[in-house]
Amino acid sequence: MPSKFDAHLAWSGGVESTAILSWAIDYGFKVKVFHACPQWDDGMAEFYPQQKQSELKACKKMEEIWLEPLGIPVHYCYSSVQSKAYGHNPWSDYSHSSMHNFFLWMYWGMLFTQVDQCKKIWYGDNYGLDNYGDGKGDEG
Repeated sequence: MPSKFDAHLAWSGGVESTAILSWAIDYGFKVKVFHACPQWDDGMAEFYPQQKQSELKACKKMEEIWLEPLGIPVHYCYSSVQSKAYGHNPWSDYSHSSMHNFFLWMYWGMLFTQVDQCKKIWYGDNYGLDNYGDGKGDEG
């Protein structure tokens, strides 16, 4: 059965993913919008869960004001995160958390591709302005 979506869109509520979502809507693409909501197993990473909570609140507000009137639902995907994998605690160090978080988002995107014929996953990312990791993007 063919998909009714052009892409699955990972939406954090940040500038880049919101810009891609806006572009997709403006150009008439049908996207399945999802937001990954990690739940940490300990209190080691205090800053990062607070940031994720802010992103979730921003998404809920934008969904209410912008997406609901357009009939676009957001799929909120909750995951448990084990922070002590292989004897490390990568989640407690924010400088290493972004890559692990990326894989969590792609995990949900890949799950959607298993239940839907659409095999495209769109996401926004800005780790540099002139070069990747140059400190001028949103990670700087």
